Order: sequence, then C-alpha cells, then structure tokens
Amino acid sequence: MNSLVPYLFEVLRELSDMELLAPAGNWSAFLAAIGNGADALYLGGSQFSARQGADNFSSEEIARALDYAHLRNKKIYVAVNTLIRDDEFDPALQFIYQMYKLGVDAIIIQDIGLLNATSQILPDLKLHASTQMTIHNTDAVRLVKEIGVKRVVLAREMTREEIRIVCQNHDDVEIEVFVHGALCFSYSGQCLFSSMVGGRSGNRGRCAQPCRQSYALTGSSNQLYKTRGNYLLSPADLSLIDNLTCLRDAGVHSLKIEGRMKRPEYVAVVTRVFRDALDNLDEEVSISSKNKLRQIFNRDFCTGYFNKDEPRVLSPQRPDNRGVYIGKIVSQQSDLLAEILLTERLTEGDGIEIRSTAEHSSALIISEIFRNGIRVAQADKGDLITIQLLNHVKSGDQVYKTSDKQLLTEAMNTIEQARTSKIEVDANVYLHENEPLRLVLKDGWHHQVTVLTDSKAVLAESTPVDETVLRGKLGRMGNTQFKLRNLHVHGPSNLIIPYTELNRVRRQGVENLMQLYHPERLVGEEEFQQNRKKWLSNLSGRGVQKEDKQLNVKVNSINDAYVALQEGVDCVYIGLSGIGDRHRINIRELSDLINWAVDHEKEIIPVLPLIEKPSDPIDYRKIIEHTGIQKILVQNLGAVQYCRENNIRFCIDYNLNAFNSFSLGYFTRLGAERITISPELSWQQIKKIYSPIELLIHGDLIIMTSETCVLGNVNTEGCSQTCHNYCQRDNYYLRDQKGYKFPLATDAECRFYVFNSRTLSLLDDLPLIMPLADSFRLDFYRHNVHQIKATVSIYREVFNRILAGEKFNIDEYKNRLIKYSPSAFTRGHYFRGVE
Repeated sequence: MNSLVPYLFEVLRELSDMELLAPAGNWSAFLAAIGNGADALYLGGSQFSARQGADNFSSEEIARALDYAHLRNKKIYVAVNTLIRDDEFDPALQFIYQMYKLGVDAIIIQDIGLLNATSQILPDLKLHASTQMTIHNTDAVRLVKEIGVKRVVLAREMTREEIRIVCQNHDDVEIEVFVHGALCFSYSGQCLFSSMVGGRSGNRGRCAQPCRQSYALTGSSNQLYKTRGNYLLSPADLSLIDNLTCLRDAGVHSLKIEGRMKRPEYVAVVTRVFRDALDNLDEEVSISSKNKLRQIFNRDFCTGYFNKDEPRVLSPQRPDNRGVYIGKIVSQQSDLLAEILLTERLTEGDGIEIRSTAEHSSALIISEIFRNGIRVAQADKGDLITIQLLNHVKSGDQVYKTSDKQLLTEAMNTIEQARTSKIEVDANVYLHENEPLRLVLKDGWHHQVTVLTDSKAVLAESTPVDETVLRGKLGRMGNTQFKLRNLHVHGPSNLIIPYTELNRVRRQGVENLMQLYHPERLVGEEEFQQNRKKWLSNLSGRGVQKEDKQLNVKVNSINDAYVALQEGVDCVYIGLSGIGDRHRINIRELSDLINWAVDHEKEIIPVLPLIEKPSDPIDYRKIIEHTGIQKILVQNLGAVQYCRENNIRFCIDYNLNAFNSFSLGYFTRLGAERITISPELSWQQIKKIYSPIELLIHGDLIIMTSETCVLGNVNTEGCSQTCHNYCQRDNYYLRDQKGYKFPLATDAECRFYVFNSRTLSLLDDLPLIMPLADSFRLDFYRHNVHQIKATVSIYREVFNRILAGEKFNIDEYKNRLIKYSPSAFTRGHYFRGVE
C-alpha cells in the first residue's frame, strides 16, 4: 500500500487550484524541477526561444524529457516566444509540428502571426500567449482567446487587483503569473534597449541585459545627481512566496518561476520551497524556507507590482547576487587572518563575500574555520571565528554568505535522485499449457497493457519458467523508464516458453505502456503539410502599393500638432497621455483640432496609451468616445479588440511588433487600415513585406517603457508613496559608461520612458526606402516647436521632390536637419538588422 502513496499524492496535487511551473534551461535543471515537485516545466528548443543564451534542448532531448515527465504526470511547455522573420516562418511551423508530434503539452508563443497560423493549422494544440505579448487588460485576453489561446501569461506589472479582474472576466482562459525570479525594468515585448545599442534583440531572445549595467543620472546642464546606487535600471528579484493565497483567491491557474538561465541548484531550491508552500497553503511560510530563497540567489526581494502598498522595485546598489548577511569583521592581523563575529551558521565549503563601506569586496570559499584556536567544520550564530582571507579588510566590514554548501549538496542530491528514479510497474503472467503466455503490465497510474507470446507454453523437460526465471527475464528494464516491482504468476509451474519470446513480450509491453503516455494527435503529416503550404501561399506576392504616399507625424501636444499640419504633413497622430510634459490632452482642444484638420483636408488620429491597465485613473477611451472620432492609433492588443467591438477604425503602431507578413496579414484581416512595422527590421526584410505598411523614418525612439520611475531614487530611499515631481525639475538622462546619454521622460500616469541616445533619421535614404511603404512617419517626443517646424518642413520638401522625380543634392537637406535635432543621428536597424 505504501508504494501507492506517491501516486495518490500526485493525484491530489493534480486536483489543487494552482500549477507550479518551473524553468528548465538544461537537462539537470529539468531533473531539478521534477525532482522537487514542479507540476509543469517550460523549456526552449535550439531556436525561436527567448532565452537563446541557455543551453536549451535538442529535439531528441525534448522527446526524452516528454517521456520522463509524462510518466510522472508532469507537463512540458515549449517556448517559441520570439518574433519571427518571414524567412523563419516556415521553419518555425515545422518545428512546432515536430513538437506537436512528440506530444508537448503546449507551445508558448509571442509572434501574433505565428500564433494565429499555428492555431489554424494545429487546432488541437494548446497555445499559451507569452508575457512578451504585453497582455495587461481583459480586452487583450479576449482577443487572443478568439485566436485560440488557452492560457495567457500576464505582464509582470499587474497588481493583485488587476490580476483578479482579468481572472474574473475570463474564467475560461487559464491565467499564468510570475511568482519568483528576475524582473525586467521594461514591459516585456516593449524593450528595444539591447537591440538599439548592441544589435541583440530581446524580442529575438538575445537580450544583453542593459538594465543590469551601471549608469549615472544627469541633468540638462550635465549636472550629476546623487542616487542610491549606480545600477539605476536594475530591479530587485520578484518573490511572491507570501502571497500565494492571494493568487489562489484571485483565480490564478499557474505560478511561474523565472530562471531558464539559472543553474540547476537554483531551480531545485526555489521549486522545493514553492512546492512546500503550495502543499501547505494555509500555513505561514517558515523563515528557514525564505532564507533558502535568499541564499540560493537574490538581488534583494520585492513583490514587484503585485502589492501597490510596496512600491519599491529597483535595487540599484548592485545587479548581482547579494547573498545573506552572516556577520562582520572584528579585526584582521598582518598575515590576513581575520576574526568574524557570526550572526548565522557558517560551514567549511561555504562561499562568502566581504563588503566594505567603500563598495569594495572580496570573495572566497571557506577552507578552514577556527574557533578558540581549534579547527571546526562548522560555526554557529554568536561564534567568534578566525579564517584566512586573501585581501585586506577593515573592522566593521560586512560578511555575506553567497553559497551554502549544505543547501547546494541537498539540491544536487534531489537532482541525482531524479536522474536515477524509475517508474515501478507490476506484472501479472498467465501461463496455461498449449496457450500463449499473457503478460499484463500495470503502473501506479492504472495504465495497463497486455502482450501475448507468439509461441505456446508446453511442458518443460528440464528447467520450467518459474517465478525466478520470469523475474530475471521480465525485470530487465534497465534502459527504460520502468522497473519491475511486483510479479504474480498465474498457472502451473511446470511449463516452458522460449526465452526469446519472454524478452520480446517484455520489450513490447514496456513500449506499449510508454505509448499510453503519448497524446493522440488529430493532424497527420500529410494534412499538416497541405495546410502549411496553403497558409504560406496566402502571401505569395507583394501587396499593391498605393500611388499616393503620406507623410505623417506623431506628437504629444495640441500646439505641436498645429505646427506639423501647417508645415504640410498629411496626418497627425496625437498622444493623449502627455509623454514628456505630463499634460493630458484637453477634450475641447482636441475637438477643435479635429475640426480644424477636417476643414483643411487633414487627418487627426488620437493615440491610445501603450499601457491601459484596469486600475488606471483615466480611461482615455472615454475621451475618444466624447470627441466622436472614428479612427485611432492603437499600441496594445486590448485596444485592437476595443476598436473591433465598437466599430472604430484603427491603425497599428510598432509596439504591437508586426515583424512579418503573417502578423501584418492578421492585423489587416482584423481591420487595421495602416500598420507601422517593427523598427527592428532591416530594409532588406521590409522590402519583402506586404502593404499597407508605415515606416518610422525620423524621431525619438522609446526603447523602454516601465511602471517604475527611476527619478524616485533621487535623494530618496526608493520610490515613495508621494510623488516628489522630480521629473518636472529638469531634463534627465541616463549616461552609460561610454558616455552615451539616454533621455528620460514620464507621462500623466507616471509611467517611465527611456529614449534612444540617438535620433533616428533616414532622410538621406528616402530615395531608397520610398518604394517600401505607403506612409512614412516622424515621431516627436523631445523636439521643441521650432525643431518640429524645421524638421517637418525639410522632410516635406525632400518628400515632394522625390515624388516629382527631381534630381537634387540630399546632403544639403541633411546638413540643415542636423541643426534641428536634439541629438546625433542613427539609422537604427534599417541597414544592420538585429540578431
């Protein structure tokens, strides 16, 4: 009976409210997750994964992992969560079909074109919408649900109340949230920092983590502001270990641990702590469990945005592991022997780091500990110990334990146990003279298979196949996931059957039992290939270009809009949330602007904010409805759905990451009249994409959008409850170690924006790129009125001369344009592309 306890426990766990989802960046981490109680794992293949820096898994390893996991009633989700180029679309579909045939439990997807295609071609494959899709409101969930998504991984910036609202409005869609691990400073899917600075796109799984680099905060006159640290974009690590009941009550289905780049021991420890907490959900999590989380890795812990009353997210003092404070230096001798007064246990083999007030540190692995002159293997809280250091330290320097030998050993033991574990099966053998031997194999999940020998049992002349012989032959399951537990023989003990037959039924029985864990698939190879080819052929030729070319601008104030219109633009997108000056657009002034534009045969298109969370104080859609305007520019999937449901015409901004023809085709079928494509595409890729598209050709590119205001760290201890309006006191910049300055801004909702250090300008490339699109856009967030007026005038003149087929010296215009730019120029990715 005891042998059934693990199976019964797993069944009860399966019926519990929340799934524990753990990361696996390699095989050892995979074993660590399963060995420590994860219900499901997410991993990536060798391509199309947002963690290209992880070891990841070959297709053969994924097949092996699926066998291992499914035998233990665990699930595996494969991440295909990057933006897909046109030339990658077919390989991505082929890879997903390969995963489908192997029996993966779900695919995690970011690219909306790939998401839509996969749903149509493989309708019985479970699809998860990646957090890279920046889903943060109920309308967006409704949109992806229409595509066929069964689970949504919410943006990490959601509060507990916002999560509850989404769950309550969509009880037919599983909601997954991150509960532990690294946070991104920017909304996932909205960060172009790594891409623009180094050509390594976070949207393509190659983020270089610029948020973990050192920056100085400066002002408009190069004034250097004092901050709490130098890592101004580096968030603390998320940990919601004390909020699991809140997540349960909100209706969350899956709890996700971040960490595909983390070592296996990290996965083991974090998974075990959360497993124990979930299994004892109504009990308080022990201090020792929380200390394990801190000890294995922490950049300080926070609750992220989950608790609005705990707003501190950044941890700017350092971007790496903090360890756990265990004491301080009392004294040091000339031979570098140091006395340490301990506040926590220390063991030989532990790793420590000694940090001085001057931000210098030294690290080492403890090889010897002396207490009262006697070597000891372990010292405890309150002990005064002596150890040999490698560097000079000072009295009062703090000592942190950065690795705990015992904790790591325990974690490695769980991994090794998982590596050697087998699924126990019981065998019943039925033997009767002149009948085939019948082998029945049954596992603890009540899966059962029956296999017959080809030969019939006959009376034995010498050695019969008794229980000893049968156990020896049938128990040879060493290279499989199974091992024989109980054997019951039914029938006389004087019969014999060829040993080759016993080996065959054993192999066949194990194989048949394994097949019971493979889900049946509805779409066969031939059907898939036909549907794939049909899908790919839907966009077999470039769309028809319009003869008319539009020059459009995007601004954030009424006055800037009038200036741009008077200088000859065809359309003005006007932001409503006041990025930069933090002034919301006045409804009456917007109505007057719209009427003026109509009278002058121009177009005004309001821009809904990129982020529209349920708890936002202002519903900008009400402004749209009040003006009666019938076309808007949308920047998130929820706004797309809002337009569809309210019969409002809409255009798509580049924030929706239209990266391939299939995403463009999807948005067009939804009704999008114009789509600004991703600024991460090169012109060689753009020329293969289909109309109608708009190109961003000049202006201020937002490379990060965040819920955290960096300026709240100026002269304060983190972000306070009361805003000190630092953003209105100066024009601020982040200066990196190479001297580049990245402008900063906030909006009326106090969201925080980081701009590229260079102004995008493709003026001298306009003759080359004019055939690529129907409309072209200039974005002005940081330009003043005079700069906007001059810039629009120059582009209008060059635009008209190109359309007229005139020959002219474009360098003259470029030299004029430089005078009106707030920073030096960059061509972005139009000629270099991204990894």
